Formats: sequence, C-alpha cells, structure tokens
Amino acid sequence: MATHLQEMYGKEIVLDYSRMECVDDYSDSCHSLNIDKNYKLVVYFDSLECMSCVASRLHNWDKFIKQIENQHPKINVVFIFSPQLNLYEEVKGAILFQKFKYPIWMDKNHEFINKNLDVIPEEVYYHTFLINNKNQIIFVGDPR
Repeated sequence: MATHLQEMYGKEIVLDYSRMECVDDYSDSCHSLNIDKNYKLVVYFDSLECMSCVASRLHNWDKFIKQIENQHPKINVVFIFSPQLNLYEEVKGAILFQKFKYPIWMDKNHEFINKNLDVIPEEVYYHTFLINNKNQIIFVGDPR
C-alpha cells in the first residue's frame, strides 16, 4: 500500500472532460461548473464496482461536499463513473433517479483510466484523490 501511495504522489492525472458526458438533473450545473478551480477532489468509480450500488450511495457525499463548498471554495469535487458499456444507460438512469445535486462525468470509453493506467492502481482505495491546479496528485484516499 505504501508503495502505491509513494508512486502516486506528484504524478500528473490526465483529466479530459471533452471525452466524457456530464450527467445531472439540474440543467446548468455542468455548464456552470468551474472545472478549473485550484484543486479537484477526483472520485472515480470503475467498471469493476457495482455501479447501481454506488449510484444509490451518492447522497452520502452531500454533507461533505457542502462542507467543502463552504470552507474550501477553491476545491471542486469531480465524480467520474466508468461503467461497462452494456450497463451505461442503466447506470446513467440510476444516477438521474437519485437526483444528485452535483454533476457526474460518465466515461463511456474508459478513457480516463486508460490515460492514467500508469498512475492509478486497480484497487478502489486509490480511486479518490486530490489534485492541484497542475493535475498532480497531492493526497490519496477518501477524506470523508
């Protein structure tokens, strides 16, 4: 575990929103989202996880995100879902059904992980991390 962490710190993450679909139930949140804030907390869910299970637990992030918005306005939380292609529409529907107040980026072609394979380990423990304005990892782990 320590080895993975040491290898991740300072590495640059490729975060290309143009190759992902933004899903939300609030018309302008994707467009008004300031994706160029100084820091981003990236929360990545890959195809190995139960996507409908994850979608049903999204509201567990509400209180934490509100706290970040109030105390650390330079941090943006970025959720990325990368479901199996045959489950894409089902997962998208599950996310919309939850009426989550924050946008979620859907990575249909798994480009996020493919572009970051050398940085992000397979284990889910490493799929939540804080990056700076240069997209370099400065913290790894779920902060909640």
